[in-house]
Order: sequence, then structure tokens, then C-alpha cells
Amino acid sequence: MTLPGFDLISATGGWAFPIFAVLGCYFCYRLGRRVQKAKTEQAKDQELFAAYQEVIPLVTCGTLRLISPEEYQNAYSKDKPLLVIDIKQKDDVRLVRQTVDQFFSGVFTTWSEVRGGILTALSEAVTNVVKHTPGGRLLVYLDPAGPRFHVEDYGSGMDLAKLPAMFVSGYSEKSTLGAGFTIMMRYVEQIEICTSEAGVSLVLRTNVGQMLSRKRTRREGGDFHALSCRAAAEAGNGCGQNHLWQ
Repeated sequence: MTLPGFDLISATGGWAFPIFAVLGCYFCYRLGRRVQKAKTEQAKDQELFAAYQEVIPLVTCGTLRLISPEEYQNAYSKDKPLLVIDIKQKDDVRLVRQTVDQFFSGVFTTWSEVRGGILTALSEAVTNVVKHTPGGRLLVYLDPAGPRFHVEDYGSGMDLAKLPAMFVSGYSEKSTLGAGFTIMMRYVEQIEICTSEAGVSLVLRTNVGQMLSRKRTRREGGDFHALSCRAAAEAGNGCGQNHLWQ
């Protein structure tokens, strides 16, 4: 290759081709290393995900489950929501509470007895979307056992390595949904977590019949602690904390 006034071969003493060959090999090596590192990190994430899928339900008495995006789509993509509410700002927390409260007050005759706990859990999930992500939406469904809420955000997903810490009261991390799992676990039957680079989806399942049964058992002075992990949490033993919403 000769440019006007410049002879590359002469300028490099005839070593131009070997130099570019070495540089090409070097860049290929670096690219290969980065690809290999990405594959290794992906394998680690997959192993960590599989471990959490097995362990988390055990340590939470089945209250919390970690599911993949594929599992989420297969389970819920065909369901049609009764309500869809956008989540963008702080005032949307109150809007969600009011809308859901008004809707289900006309569905359940016993809604007044269970509304407090359900709305507290839902408010916690929605607040974390507002505080820690660019926004999201709430999808509301009705199962035979009770309302089911999908709180979806448009964030960057959870750091799996930090997932266990999120079950500790007071933990907060901007790359996650923040604090509140211990609060939500106190009032709902089950929480499913689906996380990916596209964001996080929380599925909050409720069981109105069981909530009424536990409430009436406590009202009658029964000792309910030995019957479930959730009962102990509600009493302040083991997990959970007192939490009031204005």
C-alpha cells in the first residue's frame, strides 16, 4: 500500500505485514477472552439462579419463589387483567390503594376484614417501584382464592448475588426493588419474583379465606404461632416488622 509521499513498507523496514498480523491476533485474543468471561459469568448466574430456586422456598416456608422469564410468560401471558394502573410517581401509590380498595369492596363481602394487610403489601411493592426504578405498572387479577397482583417495573433487574440480603428488614439497594419483602411476606400467601435485564415482576398471591381464618383465630385468643411460619412473622417472631401506611 503506497500513499502519496509515503511508502509504508519502506517506513517500517518491511515489517508492516507482521506487525498488523500480530495486532490482529492480539485483538482476536482479547475478544475471545471477553467472550469466554461473559460465558463464565452467565454460567455462574445460571448456577446461582438454580440454587436460589431450590433454597428460597425452603427458608421462606414456600412463601417466596424465584421464577424465570420463561416460566413467568408460560404461567401468565394468557391471563387478562381486570385492572391496569401505570406507576410513575409517588402519588400513584395512593392511587393504587384507592383504586384497588374500591374495586374489591364490591367483590368481597368480607373485604373490610382483609383489606388492611393486602393494601399494605401492595403499597410496599408499588412504593419500591417508584423509589428504585424508572417506573412500571400494576396488573390486577382475581383467582379463586383471592386477588393476584403483578407489580412490574422497567428497571435493570436484581443482582442475584444480593438477593438473600433483601429479605433482611431495612435493606435497600437501587438496583433492586429495595426494602419491603419481609413486610409483603407477612400479608400475602405467596410472592413470585421474576427478574431479568428488562426489569422485575413481582406476583403477589393472596388467600382471603386463610386471612380471615387467621384473623378470627387471633381474635378468639388462639395460639396460632405453631401452625405456620407466617403466623410467627405476623407476631414479630423471626421476620417482618411493624409497618403502618397513612
